[in-house]
Amino acid sequence: MPSMTDSRAETAILSLPALIWVVLMNLWCYSLLFLWTLIGVAIFPVAFTVCLITLRWSADKVVRWFIWVYGRGWMLLMSPFVRFRRQQLEVVEPGKPYLLVVNHLSFFDTYCMALLPAYDITFAVRSWPFKMFWYSGFMRLARYLDVEGNSWEETLSNSNSAFASGGTVLFFQKGIVAVTDSYSGFIPVVLKLPLLLEFRLCLFVLMGPIVSCLQGVNG
Repeated sequence: MPSMTDSRAETAILSLPALIWVVLMNLWCYSLLFLWTLIGVAIFPVAFTVCLITLRWSADKVVRWFIWVYGRGWMLLMSPFVRFRRQQLEVVEPGKPYLLVVNHLSFFDTYCMALLPAYDITFAVRSWPFKMFWYSGFMRLARYLDVEGNSWEETLSNSNSAFASGGTVLFFQKGIVAVTDSYSGFIPVVLKLPLLLEFRLCLFVLMGPIVSCLQGVNG
């Protein structure tokens, strides 16, 4: 996902029109993101209860769907400034288990994951996002994985639960490398899963506002 200084005016960032464009984009993005988040938190209890009754999904799956919708709403808010695109995502079939590995560019990468056709995604992230009080409750309800605070056995068990229900687990490569301090630590974490569980492994890359599938590997 682009940082808040990325836009169609990026190549002329030093010019006055480009500077105005970036300032407007930041003001628009953060103010509406704050409002969108407040609206989501306010309506969540009622909407969550209604979905539990009508859809008959598990509570964590309902929350993951809401998070996907929240991300789609953010992309709609950003549409006056950023054009999002998907490439080669036909390899992802909703309802089938996948392990997704994505590079990491900014805080807003998680919002871009709403571009994926699958909504039942369990994010595997570091511990610090769980400290954001306005998001942490939803993350725990969605059963997101704390790869920094949990052991490998816990990560494996929780991933297995997600795969068993037809869900997807998503790792951000940069976050895991930061935890293990090297790619040599990250690679075994990811590659152990295909050896122990049955699922499809897909590698994705974020290139500004573009989400593209680099490689899909059948597990």
